[in-house]
Amino acid sequence: MPELEAMVRAVMLMPSTWNLTIVTDNEGVQKTSQEFPGMCSENQIRRKLGWQLLKLFLRVSEARTGTVTVVHQHSHKKLFTTRSVGNALAD
Repeated sequence: MPELEAMVRAVMLMPSTWNLTIVTDNEGVQKTSQEFPGMCSENQIRRKLGWQLLKLFLRVSEARTGTVTVVHQHSHKKLFTTRSVGNALAD
């Protein structure tokens, strides 16, 4: 949930004309944010944890003129690549 809240805040704070790429190590948040618009019934939506934040994220993202892309960053691999080390330092 903290990642989802941070995503909502980021989309709301950045100018609406900017193209945003949100990088998260929470694969569930990334997948749900992509699958959520395709869910057809309100019951399917309400079964998701944090559905209110997801709805807000989508509504704010759709109102923007710039694009919003959510990307999954693999973490906790204990590798010495730039991505793994940078993610370990952030955690």
